[in-house]
Amino acid sequence: MPKHPHSLTIRLLSHLLLLHHLLITTTVTQATTTTTNTPGCGKEHDFVGYSHNFTIESGGKQRHYLVHLPESYRPETTTPLLLAFHGASNNPTKFEKQTRFSEKDVNPNMIVVYPAGYHDHWEGPTYATPGVDDKAFVSELIQHLLKTYCIDRSRIYGTGHSNGAGFLADLACSRRHGDFLTAMAPVSGAFYADAKPGADGRCHPDHLPLPVMEVHGTADERAPYDGGEGQGGPLPSIREWVEQWAKRDGCRYGSVDHVLPRGVHDFRWEECAGRRRDVLRHVRMDGWPHKWPGKDAPFDASPAVIEFLEAHRRE
Repeated sequence: MPKHPHSLTIRLLSHLLLLHHLLITTTVTQATTTTTNTPGCGKEHDFVGYSHNFTIESGGKQRHYLVHLPESYRPETTTPLLLAFHGASNNPTKFEKQTRFSEKDVNPNMIVVYPAGYHDHWEGPTYATPGVDDKAFVSELIQHLLKTYCIDRSRIYGTGHSNGAGFLADLACSRRHGDFLTAMAPVSGAFYADAKPGADGRCHPDHLPLPVMEVHGTADERAPYDGGEGQGGPLPSIREWVEQWAKRDGCRYGSVDHVLPRGVHDFRWEECAGRRRDVLRHVRMDGWPHKWPGKDAPFDASPAVIEFLEAHRRE
């Protein structure tokens, strides 16, 4: 006896619904797979929304670092990572408060790790502790973080202040130790390594263009804007330092000065590495000293740094 057309229609619809369900399941599974690309994905942590101190051994020494997990952190979803390097004679706890990178209104999405310099300094200047390999420490720390947290490898960023900013820039020039960097934003950088003879010839970033945002005050007494002698040795002119990065990043033309209120000049290079306009930026603050520019400054660096870095992803 022939089957009723109505029952055939129901069966056909059932098969279509099953096929649709399988397609959705496959798509979701693929999406989940693409977001779990580090060994640390899937691991639970009990300090989401808070900060916690940790230690790791490097070079036979106990090295300290502070980790902040944003409220938005989920162990199954990859999250961008920001490394924030404090200046000389500072520490992660103080730097966290100064930058406000652990505050939700400034940084709602990134994991922030504040490494501690050995004896509160980073390698590079003459006052740093001899024989300490900070670059190796950071490389080992990155590998440890990738095994511990669900990190997006294509969005690992760096920022720092003073000695920490100078160390970050030196790290970026190391193909061996700076290969993880997607973009960097040094503030009031004491770029000791860049003042040494032949420094440009020793700078070999793992990839170019490397997006850079540098913020500096013209009244900086410790890392003078025009260069000169610093507490840890000679320092380059900031403008010359930025121009070197313009060459490395393939910026074809000069910068455009976007004049902001209260003596702030936002220099942007309009065409770098083939029509990209967001690769290089330098914020000059007339009359600003050697201090992280916060809410009291003519230019609040912290939200601007987050905005600049978040715009970049490794291809």
